[in-house]
Amino acid sequence: ESVVTGDFKVTAIFAPKEYTLRYSAAENGSLDGEALQRVEHGSDGVAVIAVPAPGYHFTTWSDGVTTVRRTEQQLSADLTVQAVFEVNTYIVGGAVTGLVEGTILVMQNNAGDDLTVSANGDFSFATELLNASNYEVSVLDQPTSPNQTCTVKQGSGTISAAHVSDVAVICILNTYSIGGKVAGLPAGDRVVLRNNGGDELSVSANGPFVFSTHLDDGSSYEVKIHDLPEKPNWTCELFNPAGALSGQNVTDVSIDCYPMVVLQATAGIRKVTLSWNRQDFDKVTFQLCQAKTEIPGKMFDSCLELEGGTTSQPDESPQVIAELTNDIPYWFQLGALYPGGRKTLSEVVKAMPFGGLNDTGIDWCANGFSNLDADRNRADKAASCKSVATSFPGQDAFQGRDSASLERRLKKTGRGAAGFDFTKLCRNGDPAGEGRCPPNPSPGTGVKSWGCTRDNMTGLTWEIKSETGLQGKDSTYSWNNPTGTVNGGQSGLVNGGICEGSLCDTLAYINKINEAGLCGISDWRLPTREELLSIVNNGSFKPAADLRFFPNTAPDYYWSSSPYSEMGGSAWQVYFLSGEAYPDEKNQSKKVRLVRGKTGTFGLDNP
Repeated sequence: ESVVTGDFKVTAIFAPKEYTLRYSAAENGSLDGEALQRVEHGSDGVAVIAVPAPGYHFTTWSDGVTTVRRTEQQLSADLTVQAVFEVNTYIVGGAVTGLVEGTILVMQNNAGDDLTVSANGDFSFATELLNASNYEVSVLDQPTSPNQTCTVKQGSGTISAAHVSDVAVICILNTYSIGGKVAGLPAGDRVVLRNNGGDELSVSANGPFVFSTHLDDGSSYEVKIHDLPEKPNWTCELFNPAGALSGQNVTDVSIDCYPMVVLQATAGIRKVTLSWNRQDFDKVTFQLCQAKTEIPGKMFDSCLELEGGTTSQPDESPQVIAELTNDIPYWFQLGALYPGGRKTLSEVVKAMPFGGLNDTGIDWCANGFSNLDADRNRADKAASCKSVATSFPGQDAFQGRDSASLERRLKKTGRGAAGFDFTKLCRNGDPAGEGRCPPNPSPGTGVKSWGCTRDNMTGLTWEIKSETGLQGKDSTYSWNNPTGTVNGGQSGLVNGGICEGSLCDTLAYINKINEAGLCGISDWRLPTREELLSIVNNGSFKPAADLRFFPNTAPDYYWSSSPYSEMGGSAWQVYFLSGEAYPDEKNQSKKVRLVRGKTGTFGLDNP
């Protein structure tokens, strides 16, 4: 009212404010409920549900609400929202088994969507597929170190409105063979191999071989020879026998079979006969090392640096190494050199040549009445022997070294009457013509003087007597040996002779000569009866000795070391007038000639 003339009373009437709710569905969906609602302030709206079309799914309301059903409560403003729908997609996946820890497997789906897997268990590809889409799972990169082969099972199909979770990827280790080549196996023979202590393989021909059991990649192998070829003296050598598999077959195990050099040495008179299994070798060159000291295996190629070291190339077996020194050990080693450069060596063998028996020295013949041309020259003796060969056969001069010497068939190291072969030694031990010893030394006391004679046949070395002094030709000695095992039960007599420079018994004289080191020797001894008889020259008389090599030899009795078994108080002596042996009492005074060396001719254990 514009003019108030009296009391005026009015009443204001209020009504709740209303808000508008607008719901809508985007493409591929619909709503279940009232899409347009008027709701008073502070009141709740009516529930609305977002309904996707077939093949689609609800994702969110435009205001960020993610529940399919929504009810607005205690409204205080208008609201307009839309339900959003997306097409359905499906996961492709499954499980991996057998993958070695630490290795990498790369898979693909439909030739893309690479997926790297490093452990056993479930997997799924990142890209989801539409319903009715095809899928095909494959392996892009197989695992390595160790190598594996992974196979896909149930890996392809069509999406049928559901996730795929049954693709199976099964990985197994790759296996590889162990093998190589055999060479040098004898025809008709075999070599038996084993891998890792088992998986036995008998190889009976040269060429490639493969074990039947294959091994997982990354595993170890060790090939050993279980049985060598049955052929004697044959062996086999392994090359590249062990290792670990690394993604491929092993083909470089090599078995090289070859004969071992089996060398044997047989000592003889001034020689050694070497024999070996020559028949086992073909197209090889043999090299022999010979030395006067033991040959270390590694020193074979330095043979010439060893004492007395010499080399040769023998081909045929047996091989005779002649003109050796008796009673001295020799060492031998034989190598077989193959065209490819490989060398195999025999064991080192040792042999010591020994002396033979001297002949009698009688190099003339006789008829029924007298000797024929005994004092004549070689030609006359040979002629007279020929004249009686039929009427008086079998004579001494027809046989042995004396006969060979008479016919000029005997090769000697030194010189000597008939079949004897002697070499003079100087007092320093050098043979005549070697070292500091002149070619024809004379007896004396200097180091370059003749002091001993070596018998090249028996290998024994003898002292020579001098005019006077310690080794005087006229000195005599009683027999004395206190060693009960070799003296026949009685030691004899001390100092019972006539001599110079020592007590006049055999033991004292031996000790004195050894103390002096005659000819560089300190193991002089009294000779046995057999040894003393070996230098008797029955072709000579009074004395029965070759004075060119045993000067000052008296036609007298010389003691031997051999006791007389029938009488303990006696010992054997050799009579150098005629060359016979007799026993006599040990207290008698006799001459002495010492010897050194031990030879198989008279037994190596002689005193």
